[in-house]
Amino acid sequence: MTLLLDTHAFLWFCQDDPLLSTTAKALIEDANNRKLLSVASCWEIAIKAGTKLWQGLLTLPHRRSGKRRGLETRAEQPSQSKIQN
Repeated sequence: MTLLLDTHAFLWFCQDDPLLSTTAKALIEDANNRKLLSVASCWEIAIKAGTKLWQGLLTLPHRRSGKRRGLETRAEQPSQSKIQN
C-alpha cells in the first residue's frame, strides 16, 4: 500500500505523539507500505519552524542513516511520461 502522509501525521509519527492513532502508526511502521511526504509538507514545516510561535515545538530526530522506524528519506523525481499525461 502507498501512504501519502500529511504534515501532522508525519510530525506526530516522528515525535511519537499520542495524537497519531495506533492504526496510522502501524501502517507507517509496516515495511511493506511505501510512505510518501509531499514537498508542500516540507515547505510547511520549514515555515513553521522559522516562526517564533513554533520555535522549540518542531523537533525531528537526527538520523544519519535517513531511516526511522520504517521511514526512508529519498527524493524522487516524476518521470517525463507522468508529467506529460
